[in-house]
Amino acid sequence: MPPRAIFKAVLHFGDNEIPVKLYSAMTEERVHFRLLHKKDKAPLSVRWYCSKEDKPVNSENTVKGFEVAKGQYVVVEPDEIKKAQPVTDRTMEVHHFCSPNEIDPRLYNRPYYLGPDNDDSIYATLQHALKESGKVGLCTWTMRGHSYYGALKPYGDILLLETLRYAHEITPIKSLALKKRKVSTAELDSAIALIEQLKDTFDPSEYQNEHQQKLMYFIEQKAKGKKPKMERPKRKKPTRPGDLQKTLERSLQRAHR
Repeated sequence: MPPRAIFKAVLHFGDNEIPVKLYSAMTEERVHFRLLHKKDKAPLSVRWYCSKEDKPVNSENTVKGFEVAKGQYVVVEPDEIKKAQPVTDRTMEVHHFCSPNEIDPRLYNRPYYLGPDNDDSIYATLQHALKESGKVGLCTWTMRGHSYYGALKPYGDILLLETLRYAHEITPIKSLALKKRKVSTAELDSAIALIEQLKDTFDPSEYQNEHQQKLMYFIEQKAKGKKPKMERPKRKKPTRPGDLQKTLERSLQRAHR
């Protein structure tokens, strides 16, 4: 069964209008737990308590507030929040094109498939043009009350739209205050040789979420009334700077086998 489109829009490319459909290009693998009462295993529900009066509060007696100073809040009403939300007009505007190398990889956030909606002739032309030019398009749009901008790029026979983080959301590297370390020629040559020995083609299917798999195995075994055996991973000691050359040489010897 094909996935359902989560959003329909019109992509503006110069004077061209391309009807498109947006599809999620990923699924998050995560085990979800419910919080239970330890005594009778009944699911627990959340109740709001007033920190000042120490008594429960019904949802109709709650408001949203933003803390502007310690203990000082500005109350924002639901209609005021709606007024601040951008209007979803189902328009995706392509502003300009650039080289993908100009986009900091830290900005990439979430991928979406952008498929044609009925008329796919202009869509196919844009997809081929982006592929031939090697460029990506910078787009803006609104969806579900939020503003987005992203990179439009060819992917196989379709278009891929990746949302981008805003520049102020990126943590500057300088804030880490890392010290520079000198690298010896011998260590560098050994590291490069090891990289060449371990070089191979990338196949994402080779990598599995081992934590999720072990967690599901644990749950399934307990559901069957069995006591699962779980081995704790051995913690490896970090390589000391003085031992780096020796460990690199041992790694190279193992890689040669």
